[in-house]
Amino acid sequence: LKHRTLSAAIAERLRQEILSGTHPSGAQLRQDALATAYEVSGIPVREALFQLEAEGLVRIVPHKGAVV
Repeated sequence: LKHRTLSAAIAERLRQEILSGTHPSGAQLRQDALATAYEVSGIPVREALFQLEAEGLVRIVPHKGAVV
């Protein structure tokens, strides 16, 4: 399965990690740490987090980042 964009691929990977419990409920997802871990810039990570927020898997909290 090919993703059309890098952010879609990152969103899918994060989705799987959240659903499998790798990132438990209440865990903070830091954009810079995820970008480093996935070896990408912060922009596709931010887009992926916005997508996951739209799906209800994370909540974007001002000054804190994304929370599962």
